[in-house]
Amino acid sequence: MMEELILEVIKAKAVEIRDIDAGEEPFLYSSGNWGPGYVSIKNLVGRKKIIKSLCQELAKKVAKEIPLDFVAGNVTGGVIPGWLLSEYLE
Repeated sequence: MMEELILEVIKAKAVEIRDIDAGEEPFLYSSGNWGPGYVSIKNLVGRKKIIKSLCQELAKKVAKEIPLDFVAGNVTGGVIPGWLLSEYLE
């Protein structure tokens, strides 16, 4: 299941990896950190099967490992996944 989901995300062209060791510019994340990879959640929100599956898998992990009181998602692509995550956690 997970392998199929990963392949769907890749096929959706939502993942980009930069070879920073070869001199490519790393991504600047909204956290202010830099890194070699980026997954465009905005690209996946309209792909219901993929975004629901990702959120279900995330909910399983969160439920096992992270105590939380609420879920929030930012407006640039996180509102729908945040809402789905909160629904699956209920």
